[in-house]
Amino acid sequence: MLPSPRKKDSPIAEQYAHQVLTRSVAPANEGRDEAIPRYTAHALRQTFAAISLSEAGADLLAVSRAMGHAWPSITLDRYGHLAPAGLAPLMSKIDALVRPLGLAV
Repeated sequence: MLPSPRKKDSPIAEQYAHQVLTRSVAPANEGRDEAIPRYTAHALRQTFAAISLSEAGADLLAVSRAMGHAWPSITLDRYGHLAPAGLAPLMSKIDALVRPLGLAV
Protein backbone atom coordinates (compact mmCIF):
# COMPACT_ATOMS: atom_id res chain seq x y z
CA MET A 1 0.00 0.00 0.00
CA LEU A 2 0.96 3.63 0.19
CA PRO A 3 3.56 4.52 2.85
CA SER A 4 2.59 6.93 5.57
CA PRO A 5 4.28 10.33 5.35
CA ARG A 6 4.25 10.52 9.16
CA LYS A 7 4.84 6.98 10.44
CA LYS A 8 7.92 5.22 9.14
CA ASP A 9 7.32 1.69 7.78
CA SER A 10 3.54 2.04 8.16
CA PRO A 11 0.83 2.36 5.52
CA ILE A 12 -1.33 5.44 5.31
CA ALA A 13 -4.50 5.39 7.38
CA GLU A 14 -7.58 4.14 5.56
CA GLN A 15 -9.32 7.52 5.68
CA TYR A 16 -6.22 9.48 4.55
CA ALA A 17 -6.89 9.19 0.80
CA HIS A 18 -10.51 10.29 1.29
CA GLN A 19 -9.39 13.30 3.32
CA VAL A 20 -6.85 14.32 0.69
CA LEU A 21 -9.50 14.13 -2.04
CA THR A 22 -11.93 16.19 0.02
CA ARG A 23 -9.29 18.84 0.78
CA SER A 24 -8.38 19.01 -2.92
CA VAL A 25 -11.90 19.34 -4.29
CA ALA A 26 -13.16 21.91 -1.75
CA PRO A 27 -10.88 24.79 -2.90
CA ALA A 28 -11.40 23.86 -6.55
CA ASN A 29 -15.15 24.36 -6.07
CA GLU A 30 -14.80 27.89 -4.71
CA GLY A 31 -16.49 30.33 -7.06
CA ARG A 32 -17.76 27.63 -9.45
CA ASP A 33 -21.39 27.61 -10.53
CA GLU A 34 -21.34 23.85 -10.94
CA ALA A 35 -19.44 21.99 -8.24
CA ILE A 36 -16.91 19.29 -9.02
CA PRO A 37 -18.27 16.11 -7.45
CA ARG A 38 -16.31 14.46 -4.65
CA TYR A 39 -15.21 10.98 -5.57
CA THR A 40 -13.84 8.41 -3.19
CA ALA A 41 -10.45 6.79 -3.65
CA HIS A 42 -12.33 3.54 -4.27
CA ALA A 43 -14.30 5.14 -7.12
CA LEU A 44 -11.05 6.36 -8.67
CA ARG A 45 -9.59 2.84 -8.47
CA GLN A 46 -12.68 1.45 -10.16
CA THR A 47 -12.44 4.10 -12.86
CA PHE A 48 -8.78 3.21 -13.45
CA ALA A 49 -9.62 -0.49 -13.84
CA ALA A 50 -12.60 0.20 -16.10
CA ILE A 51 -10.71 2.53 -18.44
CA SER A 52 -7.64 0.27 -18.49
CA LEU A 53 -9.63 -2.78 -19.55
CA SER A 54 -12.37 -1.33 -21.73
CA GLU A 55 -10.65 1.63 -23.42
CA ALA A 56 -6.90 1.17 -23.14
CA GLY A 57 -6.97 -2.55 -23.98
CA ALA A 58 -4.80 -3.53 -21.02
CA ASP A 59 -4.57 -7.19 -20.17
CA LEU A 60 -6.15 -8.50 -16.99
CA LEU A 61 -2.86 -9.50 -15.37
CA ALA A 62 -1.36 -6.02 -15.80
CA VAL A 63 -4.45 -4.38 -14.32
CA SER A 64 -4.45 -6.88 -11.47
CA ARG A 65 -0.86 -6.00 -10.62
CA ALA A 66 -1.52 -2.25 -10.88
CA MET A 67 -4.52 -2.60 -8.57
CA GLY A 68 -2.46 -4.53 -6.03
CA HIS A 69 -4.80 -7.51 -6.04
CA ALA A 70 -3.34 -10.65 -4.47
CA TRP A 71 -4.74 -12.83 -7.28
CA PRO A 72 -5.72 -12.04 -10.88
CA SER A 73 -8.99 -13.87 -10.17
CA ILE A 74 -9.99 -10.97 -7.89
CA THR A 75 -9.64 -8.57 -10.81
CA LEU A 76 -11.41 -11.01 -13.10
CA ASP A 77 -14.34 -11.37 -10.69
CA ARG A 78 -14.78 -7.61 -10.30
CA TYR A 79 -13.83 -6.25 -13.73
CA GLY A 80 -13.75 -9.22 -16.10
CA HIS A 81 -16.90 -8.08 -17.85
CA LEU A 82 -14.99 -5.01 -19.05
CA ALA A 83 -12.15 -6.96 -20.65
CA PRO A 84 -12.28 -7.61 -24.40
CA ALA A 85 -14.61 -10.58 -24.83
CA GLY A 86 -14.21 -13.68 -26.90
CA LEU A 87 -11.39 -15.78 -28.20
CA ALA A 88 -11.41 -14.32 -31.71
CA PRO A 89 -8.55 -11.82 -31.14
CA LEU A 90 -6.38 -14.49 -29.51
CA MET A 91 -7.11 -17.08 -32.17
CA SER A 92 -6.31 -14.56 -34.93
CA LYS A 93 -2.93 -13.86 -33.37
CA ILE A 94 -2.17 -17.58 -32.97
CA ASP A 95 -3.23 -18.24 -36.56
CA ALA A 96 -0.95 -15.46 -37.81
CA LEU A 97 1.96 -16.98 -35.90
CA VAL A 98 1.52 -20.57 -37.11
CA ARG A 99 0.42 -19.90 -40.71
CA PRO A 100 3.98 -19.17 -41.93
CA LEU A 101 5.05 -22.49 -40.45
CA GLY A 102 2.43 -24.36 -42.46
CA LEU A 103 0.64 -25.42 -39.26
CA ALA A 104 -2.63 -23.54 -39.81
CA VAL A 105 -5.67 -25.75 -40.03
